[in-house]
Amino acid sequence: MDRESFITELRMALSGKVNPAVIEENISYYNEYITGQVRMGQTEEEVLDALGNPRLIAKSIIEATKHAEGTDYYQEGDTESYQDSQDTEPVPATLWQKLAVVYRNLPAWGKTTVRTLGVVVGAVVLFQLAKVLVPILLVVYLFWFLRRLFRGDDLY
Repeated sequence: MDRESFITELRMALSGKVNPAVIEENISYYNEYITGQVRMGQTEEEVLDALGNPRLIAKSIIEATKHAEGTDYYQEGDTESYQDSQDTEPVPATLWQKLAVVYRNLPAWGKTTVRTLGVVVGAVVLFQLAKVLVPILLVVYLFWFLRRLFRGDDLY
């Protein structure tokens, strides 16, 4: 799959399901993302493989937008339209904002799972840092101790 077919498939999957401005915003985002990754040295094929199926991406965008905008999509016969609720929120502009919208709409067990994973990942990172920093700090302390010992400074 190349960029054009990816973008076309994404556009088709979003068409009629979300506001046209949201479609253009996401098409622009993915175009810029692909361009940026190619500039960083990846091939277009690698980037597109990492992104995955554009229809799955579209489904995520539709769900996030539905929750963010407070809109209910409905289709009557062949006519497609949107029904806006009174309490619409602005459309998230960045990936992190979209993830925040998804997180806010998770059930309680989902939020607990995400928090638990965050704590586990944080602990793993902390222990990995400790494995590197503890030997360095021990060497620094040893040099400090020996310096004070040989200079005749009081150790206490």
